[in-house]
Amino acid sequence: MGVDKWKIAYHRKPQALHQYRMLSALCEQTFVSLRPEQLIAPELARLPHITDSIADAGPLGGILSAMRAHPGAAFLTVACDLPQLDSSTLGSLITARNAYRFATAYVSPHDDLPEPLCAIYEPKCAGRIGMLVGLGYNCPRKLLLNGTVNLIQPAVPGSLTNVNTPEEKDRHYAR
Repeated sequence: MGVDKWKIAYHRKPQALHQYRMLSALCEQTFVSLRPEQLIAPELARLPHITDSIADAGPLGGILSAMRAHPGAAFLTVACDLPQLDSSTLGSLITARNAYRFATAYVSPHDDLPEPLCAIYEPKCAGRIGMLVGLGYNCPRKLLLNGTVNLIQPAVPGSLTNVNTPEEKDRHYAR
């Protein structure tokens, strides 16, 4: 992308700040997940955050770090590369939450697989996440594919479009 994705101002402010504000309106507590080297960014460090406690474990390590910091809490996890994600899509996910499953997630409209980075992870899956991290996995999709998960369809499929390259940004995000 040429720049940290959290810094891109899709909504007149860095994406991380936009999502933090959007999630704060929907969740009891909101945290930004940071790698240790991101603590030097004042825009991020001033927000309530959880620093990854497991090096090089990717998003799965970030989720496990959050669960270790707040045992017993469920986590609504959102990637910063979803610029079209909106409050309505997040609200639908929260409404559909099934706390008796490992997670509640959307089915990705792009590949019909569970979307791991717009999902709610329940406390009961912390042990399974720890096992996957120990085996060297870093993507939460492995948990969603092999666990008891509540999968739902997005009402607005475009809200889950990942933007990972400048070309995708130009193609999928027109404002």
